[in-house]
Amino acid sequence: MIIFGTPTSGLFRVPQAGGVATQLTKPDASLGEIGHARPWFLPDGRHFLYLTISGKVDYEAVYLATLDSKERKRLLAARQAAAYAPPAAGSENGHLLFLRDSTLMAQALDPKRFELAGDSFPVAEQVGSFLALGFFSVSANGVLAYRSGSFGGNPQLVWFDRGGKSLGTLGQPADYYGGLALSPDGKRVAVGELDPAGNRDIWLLDVARGVHTRFTFDALSATPIWSPDGTRLVFNSTSREIRESGGLVP
Repeated sequence: MIIFGTPTSGLFRVPQAGGVATQLTKPDASLGEIGHARPWFLPDGRHFLYLTISGKVDYEAVYLATLDSKERKRLLAARQAAAYAPPAAGSENGHLLFLRDSTLMAQALDPKRFELAGDSFPVAEQVGSFLALGFFSVSANGVLAYRSGSFGGNPQLVWFDRGGKSLGTLGQPADYYGGLALSPDGKRVAVGELDPAGNRDIWLLDVARGVHTRFTFDALSATPIWSPDGTRLVFNSTSREIRESGGLVP
């Protein structure tokens, strides 16, 4: 099952194999909720976390819900989405990871009762964020990745090996945003980029030659994802013409 949403709607569910999307959650207008965003499945595949987007900052929070019930549980106040880290070896509880200002915090979450336990504690300082997105994530085996610093500027893409050693740069510094995806064959990188005119489009970087090619031209595209065979890109776009073209890679 796939869950998705936008900052101005509730969450929707659709089978992994495809089909009609059905609404899963609805914003609570009495709490000033505008939308629900950034769902995160827990290991049982039924429970999930999500963030409420509200016109009242004090009401923005991380909630716990399930696929088969309309009930939900408020876990904590937050302005960015949370993530779940599975239990470490020898531990029964996993941890809820969330931002408090720029500090990445963790608090034990009972995987059976789905309740927070004990006190929260800091994990990393000066972790960046942008709107509802905190610049951190955690894998199914508990490996944590995070980025320090704020959103914006002209970052440089850098290759690293699995040991964290820098192997070199890719392309020139640019105002990258909205996701980065390496093609399955490792020969191209699709990345969102903001140009000097304010256009937000997806560009393709040739890894071997360093050639930088514009892929979309609607000025409002982001978050590219490659198809398994590397011949197509799926991405967000507000342009009807681009969506109808199917996003074929030239």
